[in-house]
Amino acid sequence: LISLSLETQSTAHLEEIKNNHIHFIQFDRISPAIDSYTVVNDNEEASYQAVAHLAKQGYQNIAYFGGPAHLNLYQERKQGYKNA
Repeated sequence: LISLSLETQSTAHLEEIKNNHIHFIQFDRISPAIDSYTVVNDNEEASYQAVAHLAKQGYQNIAYFGGPAHLNLYQERKQGYKNA
């Protein structure tokens, strides 16, 4: 099981694992560029539902606090926020 750290900038180490024919599962923070099994949430939909729920309750000033933009999960969460 592998979850990329917030600081991960390169996936060369994962490529090396794959090149050695070692199977692994990525979860949570994943690299879509690496062909492997994954276990993830629908971050975009979850973010959308959370913000839509707050808006339905009458909240108007809803802030988004994200993480590093190079990580896919934060991109997805931000998109869900924008869509709501």
